[in-house]
Amino acid sequence: MAITAYQVQNILKTYARQLARGHRLAKAKSKGLYPYQLQIDVQARRRRVIEKITAELIDNLGMANFSNTLDDVELLAMRTLSKEYGQPLALMKDDITGTFKFKVQSADTGNRELSDGENAKLENRLYAITQNIIEHNMV
Repeated sequence: MAITAYQVQNILKTYARQLARGHRLAKAKSKGLYPYQLQIDVQARRRRVIEKITAELIDNLGMANFSNTLDDVELLAMRTLSKEYGQPLALMKDDITGTFKFKVQSADTGNRELSDGENAKLENRLYAITQNIIEHNMV
């Protein structure tokens, strides 16, 4: 099988382009043209990790129903939310729908369920509180 001059030229052109691209990337790295991009990627990765941990902790809160299995972060988040609300709150998760139901705990009137609107607000606030705690604890 014979190799034509055209094939050799084509291979040499492709190799020259690859070398030029490598030199451009090396120059850009040495000049520091890409640190902003790297910083965004690191921050985005950190944000995703925080969101994933927060989702898992919130899910644990709903499943545990304040048994002894709660971690310090989960307890702190619920205490902070209860303090903001002004009354002690209990959190229950409906296994079928996956929704959270908050109840106000009171010795006088017993447990009182909150409306759907209040549940949604409290769930969002609990998520934000938990996220802040995790972000504060991450190094």
